[in-house]
Amino acid sequence: MAGLVPNHFDSVVRIGAPDPEPEEGSDNWWLRYQTLFERIVAIGERHTATPEQACFAIWEGHGFGHDSTIRHAYREPVSPEQRRADELRLVALQDEDRKRKAQIRVELANIPVLDHPNRAYYLLEGRLDAVTALRYPDTDGWRNPDLMWPGDRTWFIATDVDFWSLYVGGSERFIAELAQDLPNNVESVSWTDALVVED
Repeated sequence: MAGLVPNHFDSVVRIGAPDPEPEEGSDNWWLRYQTLFERIVAIGERHTATPEQACFAIWEGHGFGHDSTIRHAYREPVSPEQRRADELRLVALQDEDRKRKAQIRVELANIPVLDHPNRAYYLLEGRLDAVTALRYPDTDGWRNPDLMWPGDRTWFIATDVDFWSLYVGGSERFIAELAQDLPNNVESVSWTDALVVED
């Protein structure tokens, strides 16, 4: 397993997430967010000797192994027969969910965990370009890693469940290329700047 992210780089920048567009569905926003990761990684591949080895850290708090709360509600009164049929269907769905989550917990137990203050992450390895193929157990579509870096630790990408922007660190050349490719989204930050909490 590649080592932990180092705590010093030449430059660190905050790259804003795509702004939601009016009338835009969430699938389109996630596709643009995925494209942002893809563009950063494409530049990052030129600034690492290990593009075939990367670490992807995914916060364990996303709740992959927790049972879901499944309920239903009615807009209008329903017959007792319909209510009983719906309750039986709800019990079956809850049982299916528990079984599925139990299997997910078994699989998660085989994945190394990276502990950081206030957060623990499932740690996966793959090629850098595998970032666009990540899937969380409970989703059909792509989802981002919370942290990622190449095996030689020449740069990193970090985000968090409490915000959408990406914090990217690396060499001055790497950051300059990012700023040229994403000029409207890149803002220099220092290690002492407070993180921007976003909704």
